Amino acid sequence: MTPRPILDTLRTALGECPLWDAAAGTLAFVDITSRAIHRYRPADGHHARLPVAEDIGCIGLWPGGGYIAGMRTGLFRLDAEGRTLEMLAANPEDPATSRFGLDVAAGYGISTESGLPVQFFDESRIFNRDGEEL
Repeated sequence: MTPRPILDTLRTALGECPLWDAAAGTLAFVDITSRAIHRYRPADGHHARLPVAEDIGCIGLWPGGGYIAGMRTGLFRLDAEGRTLEMLAANPEDPATSRFGLDVAAGYGISTESGLPVQFFDESRIFNRDGEEL
């Protein structure tokens, strides 16, 4: 079987954090410095670009719809179109020099660029770095 590109015409500034949503049949990923979530549905080729308010480093699916997003100034809950619903945690470092991103080495946790673990999530539960559920 020969692999084929699925989004060979899409250009991103800094695309990262692919996320498959099996229920919706979509692949989502972030474009960090272009401040967007991209959502692609392979079944019909539909592609949507969802603008977000600031640099975005990573996303996860939020139970019941939407996303949890690690962004420049903090960890946010977003709706399915990328609009901010609430801030869950502020960035404990200087947002001018640090943003949240996915930390695979920390067990799919979210950390700041310097590696400070701030939030860890397990399925639909979110914990702070002290292990307390939010």
